Amino acid sequence: MVPTVVLSIGASYLTYGKGALSHFATFKNTFYKNTEGIEPIMKRAVDQDLYYKMEEVGDHVFLDQVLYNYRVNDNSISANENVYKAEYWHLVAKVSAYKRRKKNKSGAKNFTKSEIKALQSHYYLNRFERLKFQPKKKAKFSLLLQSICSGGNHNLVFKLKSLLLLIIGKI
Repeated sequence: MVPTVVLSIGASYLTYGKGALSHFATFKNTFYKNTEGIEPIMKRAVDQDLYYKMEEVGDHVFLDQVLYNYRVNDNSISANENVYKAEYWHLVAKVSAYKRRKKNKSGAKNFTKSEIKALQSHYYLNRFERLKFQPKKKAKFSLLLQSICSGGNHNLVFKLKSLLLLIIGKI
């Protein structure tokens, strides 16, 4: 017997665990037609964006069992140098879901505004950390300032110390 976890409307893969439905998913066309459909501006994380939309119109069942082993391909659109782009577009999908759920009052669990700010801050801070010892001063300033502006008090002391070190040329 395959263990299942049923997350009904009111629970959410957006806020459950790492906020991601994994790999294969199936759904009925009638449910899909009740969503906005595929977002044409999405370059990556199209599947995550669609999963978030689908849970706004119906229940999900998660099979809590490994059914296959996923092999990461070095040329994947989500691996190696592409990981930054994948993380960015997944953030876009989460923020879009947050805004849509807030506007439509779908009943699906949503992030709070402070959780969204923390996610944004974390994303920009991680990007800054990856560039910290590279000679890309404008990019480092931009990412660090975006992290400070988006995240409120999330790691504020670290951000301010990093900003000071960046200004005096230590990083």
